[in-house]
Amino acid sequence: MASFGSIFVNGFEFDLTGVPITIDDQSGTEGDLHLGQVVTVTTNIGSDGSVTVRNVDFDYDLEGPISDTPQSDPDGLTKTFTVLGTVVIVDADSTIFGSGYGFTSISQNDMVQISGFFDSNDVLRAKYIEKTDTFTPGVDVEARGQIAELNTPNQTFKLHGLTVDYSGADLSGVPGGLHDGLFVEAKGILLQVGGVMFANMVEVEGLAQNAVAAAVEGIITTFNNNSDFVINSGNGPVHVDAHDAALDPPGLILGGNLQVEVEGTLTNGTLSATKVQLRNALIKLETTAFSVEPDLLNPRVGTVVLEFFDGQTATVTVDEKTRVLDTTGGPAQAVLSDLRAGDFLRVKARRSTSGLTATQIIHTDPRDIVLQGLTDPAPATSGNTGHVSIVGVRYQTDGVTEFKDALNNPIDSANFFSSAAGGGRLVRIKDKQPGDGMADSAELEN
Repeated sequence: MASFGSIFVNGFEFDLTGVPITIDDQSGTEGDLHLGQVVTVTTNIGSDGSVTVRNVDFDYDLEGPISDTPQSDPDGLTKTFTVLGTVVIVDADSTIFGSGYGFTSISQNDMVQISGFFDSNDVLRAKYIEKTDTFTPGVDVEARGQIAELNTPNQTFKLHGLTVDYSGADLSGVPGGLHDGLFVEAKGILLQVGGVMFANMVEVEGLAQNAVAAAVEGIITTFNNNSDFVINSGNGPVHVDAHDAALDPPGLILGGNLQVEVEGTLTNGTLSATKVQLRNALIKLETTAFSVEPDLLNPRVGTVVLEFFDGQTATVTVDEKTRVLDTTGGPAQAVLSDLRAGDFLRVKARRSTSGLTATQIIHTDPRDIVLQGLTDPAPATSGNTGHVSIVGVRYQTDGVTEFKDALNNPIDSANFFSSAAGGGRLVRIKDKQPGDGMADSAELEN
């Protein structure tokens, strides 16, 4: 994520003055980078500990047409579709869209470029997406991934769900030869939506095998134990040994499909972790800021107090890793000190030793208030009347409240409260503006 001669990656700001930038294997500039894109930053570390950027590289994971009609989830928060045989999910809250494109405008046959992370089901969770054109036969397409089902006699292989015909491809970028499991980028043409890519180039990609210091973010796709798991970063799979790593938050239980940031040392392709930080955020707080308090010495860190209705607030800590965006005039990088009391904020947060820590804050135009998280113990009910408490914020329910199950189907209050009883159940509360403390809907979530 770039802004004003610098780039913010995993909470660190790097100076880009004079730094070579490569976009899709071509020389680029800072202006070619966009918020949300997953980049690789290679640095040099001086004897005094200073860090200078050597180069910045970016490649899209997919460049091709949407081959089916995008399908919304029951809450209308995500859309799922297929590009070059790969299932893609965009999130209305966290995916950044290119100029002139948006969550509601995604359509079949759109030519799109996507950057994100693959999960353990080989689904691409889009962090950035933009539309470039509408599909026409013979258009140029690209895909990255690990080779599977290599068929040497037929000169084909699979990248996710895409069949690649490499019979006419330049393979000079694969000095060791093709084999299953190799992480590559393939470029070629597509004659029909959902068809075979006829590759003109295949080359090996991936992270360096050795680095004295590395910070990699991605989704855990294979998990055996803390000493043996794989995260799918923005530049291919990385094997991790975190048996002696500090976990943030303390007591974090690692497992499949968690999005984490891992810091440590790369040796022969294995990342020996010194720290693993959770980046998943089940807690969603969408309401108006009551107060914004940046640290006097660091405008990027501090606290935000969010008000849901009179007297009911939640406080979140903002640290160096919190991503702050302002979408009121189009997606733009921001810092905590850019925010003001009265701004409508969409916050994703996780529990930490300090209470709630924001992983993402988006300043956006006002809409309905949302409170999502694990219920506090023992919601109380009597008929339709009851209360649900999440992160200490207590909402009332009544005969007007719509109760829904995890599939967005209507349920009665008795079923809702029996599922939420005892606490620890993921629930989403909606309260129409202006907030009055009475839940307009209460939904169970997966």
